[in-house]
Amino acid sequence: MQVVDQLCTEFEREVSQMTQDIVRYRGELARCADLLAYQLGKEKQYHNMLAACKSQRGCYGERKTLRGIPPPSWGRLRRWGRSTQPMRM
Repeated sequence: MQVVDQLCTEFEREVSQMTQDIVRYRGELARCADLLAYQLGKEKQYHNMLAACKSQRGCYGERKTLRGIPPPSWGRLRRWGRSTQPMRM
């Protein structure tokens, strides 16, 4: 009988601990859900702000300023990155 009582006590303790853990995890998940919902709202605001700026061209400036500027020479950048000459001090 003593072994059965000991097993029952240990089982009840473990079940109680698991119940407390589950309650704590649910609380943490609820906080995560609230945080994600808040972040999603912020992302939607940012998206709408950028769309408004793009439609007005107020944030990006005139496109005319970008015309006439040649694109970067990627080949030159690649060659520069593979330079094998030692650095002089």
